[in-house]
Amino acid sequence: HRVGTHGNTAFALVGVLDYARVVGDADLEREAAAAARRLYADDTAAVVGAEPVGWDFVSPALTEADLMRRVLDPDPFASWLDDYLPDLAAPPHDALCSPVDVEPDEGDGAAIHLIGLNVSRAWCLAGLADALDGRDGPAADRLREPLDAAARRHAEAGAADVLTDDYAGSHWLSSFALYLLTRNEGGVAPGAA
Repeated sequence: HRVGTHGNTAFALVGVLDYARVVGDADLEREAAAAARRLYADDTAAVVGAEPVGWDFVSPALTEADLMRRVLDPDPFASWLDDYLPDLAAPPHDALCSPVDVEPDEGDGAAIHLIGLNVSRAWCLAGLADALDGRDGPAADRLREPLDAAARRHAEAGAADVLTDDYAGSHWLSSFALYLLTRNEGGVAPGAA
């Protein structure tokens, strides 16, 4: 499913793939990667005009791209990403580069989800920029800097509100913050210290 909530298939496959790699389960890794390719390898021109929808805490488009960077070799991934995010400087894809405006309000579950969305977008954008680092070609040249800059903006926006005493967010936002902070040896985006 291409949704921004719990039912997002790409988000689930990222978790399965990461788990399989950490514990060394080659069969599970192979199956998760095959499922990702079967479901998403032919996708082009990500549909982003509806993002975010109400309670989203992941970006369907960016989560899919984050999954595909994990299963495709670098050059095929750069080509896939070039077709999938054709122009980050123009609507509607430019919307992925700007954090969602959130005004946290105790007990407002939708606002708390949008804080999580900014954090999850940050790690996806940073991972995509990392995947293009050192690559040559039009996709890498065109996408690397906007992805890196967008990752930083999302990390800053999400980190500002990620710690909350409200149970609606505290029971899961901390895991998103930890995932972001540990994804790059303590940095919140590519090249961050």
